[in-house]
This record gives sequence, structure tokens and C-alpha cells, in this order.
Amino acid sequence: MTAAWLNRIGLGLGMAGVVILFIWGPPQPDLDPHIKRVTQEVNEATKQLKRRHEIMSSIGLSLIGLGFVIQFIATWLP
Repeated sequence: MTAAWLNRIGLGLGMAGVVILFIWGPPQPDLDPHIKRVTQEVNEATKQLKRRHEIMSSIGLSLIGLGFVIQFIATWLP
């Protein structure tokens, strides 16, 4: 692969990561199931929502990091 293609791939991964973080940002304090004083069902739903946000934000950050690594590698190619 050429450096130009690696840069394009890195930028694409970084942009995908940013979109994921924009939609499913890191879990916010209002997703803490211990703060809410409601039924057990809502607490379970809140726990699931928090877990989903944790997973998706981790994926987004990983994509951004991978994009930077690929772009860094592209700087060493002729």
C-alpha cells in the first residue's frame, strides 16, 4: 500500500470513530442506575444503556487511535 492510501484509510477510520463518539459518547452521569429511585426494570434498562454507551465509545476511541497509528505508519513509507 502506498502512503496516500494509508493516509486515506487512517482519516476514514478517524472520522468513523468521531461519528460513533458523537452519537454514543462516553456514559453520562444520568445513566448511573444507583442515582435513580425507580423500579428494578428501569434500573436494568439504565444499566444496559450505560453498557452500550461504554462499548460504543470504546469502539469509537479505538477507531480514532487506529486511524492515527495508520497515518503515522504512512509517514515512513516512500
